[in-house]
Amino acid sequence: MTEVPQEIAERLAVRARLDSSRGNYEEAIRQQREAVRILERESASLPQDSQTLADERKEYAHRLSDYWGRLGGIYRKADMTEEAVEAYRHGMEIEKEYRLDDSYNRTNWIVLQVLDDPARLPDLRDEIEDGRDDPGSRIRRWPHDRLGILVNVARPRAGCRQQLPDAATDQGRVIVLPGAMTDENPQVEAP
Repeated sequence: MTEVPQEIAERLAVRARLDSSRGNYEEAIRQQREAVRILERESASLPQDSQTLADERKEYAHRLSDYWGRLGGIYRKADMTEEAVEAYRHGMEIEKEYRLDDSYNRTNWIVLQVLDDPARLPDLRDEIEDGRDDPGSRIRRWPHDRLGILVNVARPRAGCRQQLPDAATDQGRVIVLPGAMTDENPQVEAP
């Protein structure tokens, strides 16, 4: 029995997750990139003008944005920040284009850039505000679940807290995002 491309892509993505968990990032990246390539090819083969295939295109978009997000996560773990940001950007563009009810890629695209260079925060403010104001976006819940990403991703990047003297208090133990970004002024204890 011949496997369909979706099954091959999912098998590759599962292997990539396993290799990534073992620290074999080179192989994980290769497999996840191949899974993305397969899904992109399959998605592009669907007729764009067919209303009957609209749900199928949206399902491919969900899966493809998820695969880009997974690739971004593998790159991040491999300390390949530029590649991670680019992978999250691809996923974010799919989320926007198909108006998906997910902001995983968008949020990680923002957070990783801020962690890499905190001076980017003002340049990302419009993107953050747009995400926060979008009723389907998870960025609206930043004080509750997305700031946790900021702290967790910052953990292996010890220099990050040292680069945030204006945004951090208590000798770098608390990261405070400006109040203009949320209605409250969220604080998260850094590890």
